[in-house]
Amino acid sequence: MAYQNETGFGFGGFGVHYFRLGGAPADSPPSYVAAAAMYTTRSQLLLDVLPEFWWDHERSVITGQVSYRLFPDRFYGIGNDTLAADEERYQLNSVNDRMEFRRRVAGPLFLGLRQEFQAWRLEELLPTGMLATANLPGSAGGVRSGFGPLLVLDSRDNTLATRRGVYVLAALLSYHPWLGSTHTYTAFTVDARHYHSTGRHTLAVQYYLALSDGDVPLTGMPMMGGKTLMRGHYEGRFRDRNFFTVQAEYRLMPLWWRFGINVFAGLGEVAPRLRDFTFEGLKWSLGAGVRFALNPAERIHLRLDAGFGYDTWGLYVNVLEVF
Repeated sequence: MAYQNETGFGFGGFGVHYFRLGGAPADSPPSYVAAAAMYTTRSQLLLDVLPEFWWDHERSVITGQVSYRLFPDRFYGIGNDTLAADEERYQLNSVNDRMEFRRRVAGPLFLGLRQEFQAWRLEELLPTGMLATANLPGSAGGVRSGFGPLLVLDSRDNTLATRRGVYVLAALLSYHPWLGSTHTYTAFTVDARHYHSTGRHTLAVQYYLALSDGDVPLTGMPMMGGKTLMRGHYEGRFRDRNFFTVQAEYRLMPLWWRFGINVFAGLGEVAPRLRDFTFEGLKWSLGAGVRFALNPAERIHLRLDAGFGYDTWGLYVNVLEVF
């Protein structure tokens, strides 16, 4: 069972099969294939497969996600000042995949390629709403297909629940008709994280920046909120071409037996252009949670988080750490 504001309660199954290829030592990053199927109390169907394969003495890795969504959702408009009263209900029907290949070039530095694909339709639109009448990019459905270079600096001690190390990802993707995309645009993403641990105590900090330019569809716009970025805000409550957030989390694991606790905070903002970011427009997020170690040796944790923002809150039950 899982819960978050975007889905309500979800019922289904989740499994992780982890292993090490080629006789890799026990302290090396585990390869795994995770799969999840969930149907929610809001009539949403979510199917996911998440592979991660390490081989050649940790020199090469393939990671990604393949998913299907039949997802009754909410749209509030585009921008950092949209109103809750402008909420529109609709249904998103989409097939998605994101795959990355990385090759170690020196120490913790990897170079590689990222590929993304999404085919979607927006259904059950409000006839008088923005999605049906405003001719917004992507409101009539379409395909996003992008490809581009990737740089990763990864010195984490464990990819499932990190306690020490640094992780920096920078990706530049181009979406073009020759790749099958119905929208032509570019997207640049930086995800930088730092982890410091003393005994059972861990401090994790994340900086996330997403910039895009061109004919960016609604489904390709960076979105604030959800279970990973600015918990407490509904995912997509604020969306635009550009998004920045910084968030920090303190984790005490274990506190007692297999149980642990955490507290987190974040600041974030969306904007149409990079120069439009302002301190006055920042949104905040605060929260706390409980952890239970399903597998202490591999640090596979069940998490329950409650996040709060201005005039909003969210509850999240899931497996694996947020970042």
